[in-house]
Amino acid sequence: MLEFRGAGVLEVPVFIKQPCVNAHHHHGLLEENYRSDRSSEREMSAAMTLCGVLNKMRLKEELCDVVLRVDEVEFKVHKIILCARSPYFRALFTKGSSSEQKVYTMTNVSPDIMELIIHYIYTKEIRVTTDNVQALLVMADYLFMRDLVRDCCDFQKAHLSPENCLGIWQYADVHSYNVLQDHSYSYLLHVTAWT
Repeated sequence: MLEFRGAGVLEVPVFIKQPCVNAHHHHGLLEENYRSDRSSEREMSAAMTLCGVLNKMRLKEELCDVVLRVDEVEFKVHKIILCARSPYFRALFTKGSSSEQKVYTMTNVSPDIMELIIHYIYTKEIRVTTDNVQALLVMADYLFMRDLVRDCCDFQKAHLSPENCLGIWQYADVHSYNVLQDHSYSYLLHVTAWT
């Protein structure tokens, strides 16, 4: 579930909690679900703690084994973390280069967008705004990060307006974001029907 706050800022929750069990269910089922919920809560807590520790290690440059260079900015990161979150990085680090290569140059992305992407990879948190959403979407698609692509498309759908719907439709058409294209086209038809 996505939660929108402030002026065009998207906060993506780390985990989505499963719906509560209906109170009319059998006592044994309630007890089983309670144990399952407690186990899930412990797993979520452990995962959040792990994400926090790994991100702190990245920020302190502890045990980083690769550098992503964007323009003149270098990001020290952990290969294994990037591989776990992006099929692009998994292919790059396992098939596309020698194991001794330590510096990889990323093109067609700004340092600001790369910083947001790296932060998202480590934390599952990202600040999407109307100013950065298109650049984030293109990079997320390039890195095969489907969850971030979906979140960016959802953000754009939620922020459609008469002023931007044609531009978003054209953008979605060029980049083959079919769901976003269909949604913006429907919005465009709705808006023009009332004018």
